[in-house]
Amino acid sequence: MKRVLSWLTALTLFSSPAIGIDNDVRTLTQIVNDSCNVSSTKSYDYCTLTDSSSTIDKLMAGKKVDKEIVFDGDAEIMKYMGLGKENIRFPAKEGYNILLIPVGYEEPNELDQSMGYLADVLTDAFKEVEVNFSYLDTSMPVGITKTDRWASLTNKDEVNELKKIIKQFYPVDGLVIVLNHDQYLASGGDYPVFSGENSSGLYLAIHEVGHHLGLGDGYKRYYSPEELKGSELFLFLDKLEPKVKWAQTIVRPPIKFTGNYCVCLPVYTFYGEDNIMNKYRSNPGIIRLLKNDEPIFNPLQIEIMNRKVIGISER
Repeated sequence: MKRVLSWLTALTLFSSPAIGIDNDVRTLTQIVNDSCNVSSTKSYDYCTLTDSSSTIDKLMAGKKVDKEIVFDGDAEIMKYMGLGKENIRFPAKEGYNILLIPVGYEEPNELDQSMGYLADVLTDAFKEVEVNFSYLDTSMPVGITKTDRWASLTNKDEVNELKKIIKQFYPVDGLVIVLNHDQYLASGGDYPVFSGENSSGLYLAIHEVGHHLGLGDGYKRYYSPEELKGSELFLFLDKLEPKVKWAQTIVRPPIKFTGNYCVCLPVYTFYGEDNIMNKYRSNPGIIRLLKNDEPIFNPLQIEIMNRKVIGISER
């Protein structure tokens, strides 16, 4: 309990108390007493690793895990591939321009078919966000490793160098790495990575681009306390990430208690409904949503993404 209270003190020092489902304000002592005395087989602690925690949970917690090479990279080769504007499919437009980067595609026809389809789907899925999608018509030697379903760049400097090359002839804002791989592999961040040939490729594409544009995760079993301040799960309204707080004050979404905790603190979410950042969607499910013109993202998520896009494209 000393460890828990020490962390709570550090987190909440000079901050206002948590806000619950009905927006009541409770003191830190009340929160600890109420939460730590709740016993429910349906509740769990987001911020604690257990014997049953997955390899990805352990990776997220900073534990050492084994990695396997998926694709080899070569930054030097990139410099001499002679890339130019003729290698970009679909022109840049006003706003934030995302370029899909194929990796591991050997057949030009397969590359064009896959990249063109993904660009079309992403354009439709993000139609309420000021973002544009194009793709490179040449497969690039970007190094990729995997741990379970988690794909990551072997060397981020390779992609930094690639972005620098492309910026010489195309106004790119973001790069997304698309793997010619049929295993369920993905990760978000500055340079999202996902398997374009997996049966869930459309979900992975939309979900990981959502991360790139500022959205958090709501489906994971493990989070560090510092992560719980994003668009999907949070502890304190006044500790939200700035872009999330800005959007929350405009949209004013309903706040719901998840029923789960982080070292005795209740964890909250917005809306309390399923969305693409907290629940898996099959490819047919994604296509059905788009065909029926149903929203992929909720209003808060749209505000967050547009704010990030505007903030970057206006620099």
